[in-house]
Amino acid sequence: VGGRTERIIRLATESAHGLNLSTASGIEHALVLVRKGLEEVGRDADSFEVSVLDTPLISSSRSEVASLVEAHRGSRPHAAFAGRHHAGLPDTHIGRYRAMADLGVKAVFVAPVGLTTTSSLEPWKEVTAAFAED
Repeated sequence: VGGRTERIIRLATESAHGLNLSTASGIEHALVLVRKGLEEVGRDADSFEVSVLDTPLISSSRSEVASLVEAHRGSRPHAAFAGRHHAGLPDTHIGRYRAMADLGVKAVFVAPVGLTTTSSLEPWKEVTAAFAED
């Protein structure tokens, strides 16, 4: 089941195998609701998987991150767009994904902003390499 409202989380914990959170923001609160919902229906947390859909913006240099934000933000304010998409360097995203895993997230599905050429994938090599051993 995908979503993040309390109603969706309740439905998922009652009868689904897992929940895909529709954004990476507010994970801690959603996971509290998941644990509470599983407990209320007597389900083992190990029988339920939480994943996240993330729409990150990533590049290998700060100046390129800023340029990509500017190129893709449309009419949205620069800071709001950058925050919504966690615009940053590979290390930023590695840290975010490790923190999600530490909270209990089993998978992160990424739909990166700004993939326009094969060279746009270069910064992702560092991210995927960081998790290749896990």
